[in-house]
Amino acid sequence: MNRFEIEVSPHADDDLFATLRYIRVVHENPPAAQAVYDAYIRGLDRLRDFADGCPAAAEAHLVAFDLREGYFATRTGRTYRIVFALWEASVGVLRIRSQDQRTLRRRELAAAYQSLGGDPPTS
Repeated sequence: MNRFEIEVSPHADDDLFATLRYIRVVHENPPAAQAVYDAYIRGLDRLRDFADGCPAAAEAHLVAFDLREGYFATRTGRTYRIVFALWEASVGVLRIRSQDQRTLRRRELAAAYQSLGGDPPTS
């Protein structure tokens, strides 16, 4: 049985779909886009059982809640970060970042956190 319920913010959905669209359209590589999606689903499955074992996110110092990051990778080695809030029995996926993207800003975290019904994160 899974230990954590997963809720994905609209911001994380947007991040993922923008990445998939870029791979599928710009790189004209639908199989690679499918590989990223499949790896993301495997990453969420791991969070369901092991979210509390993930490290603090690089941006954790910006907020006053438990902000962590999990990783997923394609078979070709492309790595992505799942930035999430950890609550008692659930995980709120806030954003998805590729290995090339900058760290998130406080306002980006706040918007994603609030979209899941949380109070604005502050430090």
